[in-house]
Amino acid sequence: MEKLEDKQKLWKFALNINQIDGPYEPSLLLSNMMEQEIRGAISSDEIVQKLMLAYKQED
Repeated sequence: MEKLEDKQKLWKFALNINQIDGPYEPSLLLSNMMEQEIRGAISSDEIVQKLMLAYKQED
């Protein structure tokens, strides 16, 4: 459980240091996938593929 909390802290830290135009508010889709990655259910590559598919469909 401690490792899970460490990963969550790292995600939040990474998001905070990369925000120059205001606070980051992830989409529900991205938030859910980030949680799945932290639990080891999906990989970063799968997140990228799903986001590319989702944004491609919105265009």
